[in-house]
Amino acid sequence: MRDSKEYNIWYGMRERCEKSYNQFYGNYGGRGIKVCAHWAEFINFFEDMGEKPKDKTLDRIDNDGGYNKENCRWATWSEQSTNRRSNRLLTHNNKTQTVKEWSDELNIKYDTLSKRINKLGWSTEKALKVQ
Repeated sequence: MRDSKEYNIWYGMRERCEKSYNQFYGNYGGRGIKVCAHWAEFINFFEDMGEKPKDKTLDRIDNDGGYNKENCRWATWSEQSTNRRSNRLLTHNNKTQTVKEWSDELNIKYDTLSKRINKLGWSTEKALKVQ
């Protein structure tokens, strides 16, 4: 399966976490993200994760956690983009979402909502209020 998508994903995951020369090492292995011992062999990774579904990528559910069966899933680019360390999370009425998710839900342009929070310093409640 060396030419499979799954193998290439597994190999890239290990490179990012284990090889300091990898350009992405600083965001993975360099900050303590590890691949579980069980996934040291490709066959174990493949048995746990299965075939890569079309239009999905390997995603860690907890960005600060390692690569293992319990913390990984196949996710769409959209799902993965909401699961980044750089996302700003806003909590309103006991619901926490990214600025993008609030923007979509409330039909407020992302740029408008981002400006209200980051440039104007509005409170979350004020920023999420539809004008």
